[in-house]
Amino acid sequence: MDIELGMGVMKNWSEFWASSCHSLWYWRNKMSHDSGSMLLTRPWLKVFHRVQICDVTTTKNAILHHVNKVIENIRWQPPRSDSAKYGR
Repeated sequence: MDIELGMGVMKNWSEFWASSCHSLWYWRNKMSHDSGSMLLTRPWLKVFHRVQICDVTTTKNAILHHVNKVIENIRWQPPRSDSAKYGR
């Protein structure tokens, strides 16, 4: 399910929801435990920016880790007849 975020931007709802929950949890803890923390003026823009960063990173990782897998059948090949024999 996608969500329209304005400016013609569509994002995956579950990614936006997960980032929103994490951000709210993080900001609440920061305000509770850090003495100098303040409320953000437009927190949804921070969440939107995090979702964009995750999308770009996921795309780059998919491109970088794309590996062409080639199946090659290998088998034992007897030694050449002119090679030396060691052992018995």
